[in-house]
Amino acid sequence: MRNLFFWKYDLPVGFEFDCVDYIVDESDVDVHWHNYDQIALCTGGTGEFVFEKKTYSYAPGDIFIVNNMEKHGAFSHAGTIASFTFLIFYPQFILHNADQKFDYEYLLPFLYRPGEFCNKIDGDGDFGKKLKALLSDIIWENRRRRPGYRHLISAKLRVILAELLGYYDLDDTAHTVTDRYRKLRPAIEYMEQHFMEAVTLEEVAKVVFLSVSRFRHLFQETMHVGFKEYLIGLRYQAAKRLLADSDMTVSEIAAQAGFSNLYSFYKIFEFHEKATPGDYRRRLRAL
Repeated sequence: MRNLFFWKYDLPVGFEFDCVDYIVDESDVDVHWHNYDQIALCTGGTGEFVFEKKTYSYAPGDIFIVNNMEKHGAFSHAGTIASFTFLIFYPQFILHNADQKFDYEYLLPFLYRPGEFCNKIDGDGDFGKKLKALLSDIIWENRRRRPGYRHLISAKLRVILAELLGYYDLDDTAHTVTDRYRKLRPAIEYMEQHFMEAVTLEEVAKVVFLSVSRFRHLFQETMHVGFKEYLIGLRYQAAKRLLADSDMTVSEIAAQAGFSNLYSFYKIFEFHEKATPGDYRRRLRAL
């Protein structure tokens, strides 16, 4: 059984970047998607990295490009423990004060069509070795945090993204994706700020001056997930955080996260977690 969930990671405002060490075991894959872009470097062990319609084997040094919409998960081979370091960042880490198409082009490697994109970069290849060295450098900077490290990380990440642009040989047709994303970005930010309210498709479409039908189509085409699914994912993850970090009742949490129907909240939660919200909270607090 593969559980499906939305993984929201809160990065600091103004410096929306981090390096996260992660251990992969051989248990069932927890298939998820998240609110950040990710470059995953395998640092140990072997196993398989599963995407919606693709499966890749991995070994130390292999690198995976993962956007903020494609559903994915990983597991290790039997009897082994594998490890990754994830470089994660919100798009706004690159787009702060961006007013030129040039800045948006850094994100092109993450605005891919899942069925046509190869997420894996072989660590044994020439480019894989070059990219691993660049990633290791930025990971080291993030851990050491010497004076000026934020500026160094910002600059080094742009070097990595520029290298990925060349590696994937993104041609002019890919820039139409950038244009769509630029158009949608204010709407996405609006959803992330107001998901706890009774946000409607019509309301969000007005933010970017589009008709409802055009916005629905553009959102699905660009984000590879529907408007409603994205909105529910934001609410669901907010509810999980409140269950972990507050003493609010389940009904209060559901309302706070934007769920207007308590029954539907229970249904969604039990589908993803295989537990009631109350059981999930008790399980967390028993750790």
